[in-house]
Amino acid sequence: MQNDAKNALGEVLATDDGSLSLVHPGHGEAYHSRLGASAEARLLYIESSGIRAHFAVGAAARVLDVGLGLAYNARETIQAWADAERPGALFVQSLEIDPALVDALRTGDASWQANWSDAQRAWCRALAPETGRAGAVTAVIPHPRASATACRWTIHVGDAAAAALAGPFDFVWQDPFSPDKNPAMWAPAWFAALGAASTATTELRTYSVARRVRDALEAAGWTATRFPAAPGHKKQWLRAHLSARSARSSPAASPG
Repeated sequence: MQNDAKNALGEVLATDDGSLSLVHPGHGEAYHSRLGASAEARLLYIESSGIRAHFAVGAAARVLDVGLGLAYNARETIQAWADAERPGALFVQSLEIDPALVDALRTGDASWQANWSDAQRAWCRALAPETGRAGAVTAVIPHPRASATACRWTIHVGDAAAAALAGPFDFVWQDPFSPDKNPAMWAPAWFAALGAASTATTELRTYSVARRVRDALEAAGWTATRFPAAPGHKKQWLRAHLSARSARSSPAASPG
């Protein structure tokens, strides 16, 4: 898959932290900020959310990764878990509509994976179709030191609206293409679906602070708050939690 930059997956974009992204061939939007694909994923979704503290106390964690894309958010989540000394079990459910992108990711040799670590490539190569579950690939990743602990990473390939969300989730990374390019994934109905798979303690993070996004979240029962982005990045990012009333009425989805 080294030549996927020359085919339908898009042109390779080198970002400022040395990590590689792609420019979507259809609408021309990059998958990540030019400031750094790795840095954006780590700073927005890992460092700002408190998930490292979750791992540090040995708690199990369930993460919903909305808009897998090139898998940087999933990669940084699994890496933070692998870096922890004795974390609890980790479950990551990623949603991705483009099967060709997932196929390239699973090779471990996609153009944007050129400088990924051997372990990170191995996680992707371990992704395999689930028996009896169409449109899903899963990897079980043992922790490098805590041998009795593992991460289960499942990718739902297809329309996110058709996915069975395996909550309740502790963390939600809301990272589809922008509201202008992918409005359905920023609509009240989608945020209501996230709410049904979340609890009052769920931490939702996203890069978009657009008024329409905040209004859609609040219409679905979330309370959205802007917070300062990391230095050098855009001015603000967004965090959201279910309001107390919504959290009480939101049923938890069945574990997956």
